[in-house]
Amino acid sequence: MDGLELERAAPDADGIYQDLLDAFDGLSDDQSLEFAAMMIIALSNHIGDKAVVSEAIRLCRASIESS
Repeated sequence: MDGLELERAAPDADGIYQDLLDAFDGLSDDQSLEFAAMMIIALSNHIGDKAVVSEAIRLCRASIESS
């Protein structure tokens, strides 16, 4: 992988987003945090490139801090 892909790449991105929303449905706040952490770890392992994951972390953190 050359770097973090920021363009919409999934053919069914809206379906993926809906699946994510549905996965949180009915979870407590603590369960939601645990689920999110597990998803981050699973997807980070799938990506397998520390530089890409680090870039995503940096961009997401900056987005949260600037809002």
